[in-house]
Amino acid sequence: MTLWLPLAKNCYTILISAYAPTLDSEEDMKGRFYDTLMATIRNTPSSNKIILLGDFNARGGRNHEIWQEVIGRHGIRNMNRNGLRLLSVCVELGVIITNTTFQFRDMYKTSWMHTGMLSISSSSDTVICVTCS
Repeated sequence: MTLWLPLAKNCYTILISAYAPTLDSEEDMKGRFYDTLMATIRNTPSSNKIILLGDFNARGGRNHEIWQEVIGRHGIRNMNRNGLRLLSVCVELGVIITNTTFQFRDMYKTSWMHTGMLSISSSSDTVICVTCS
């Protein structure tokens, strides 16, 4: 879903709200999601500002040294398969996952938690990426 908000003559802020397929979804479904997302972003005139927000069902991990262009120092847990895909897309777009740049308790960095056998572990990041074209 997109929302175009006028800033000035022929210049808009475009809010893109996205909900990615879950970790156990078919790979082709995930591919179609990211293809559609990338097409939406690429088809936006460069004079506009894009704010991409949503739940990408991904964990980008804490490896800031390798992914310093797209994640901050405050990621959560280990990267999962969806996280790798999301980080790769962020590199291609030149955007940062902003919720990794703020120091919060881990419980405030995730959109939901599930109870494991011995502990509570994070399952999903709510990710906000901001880019200005």
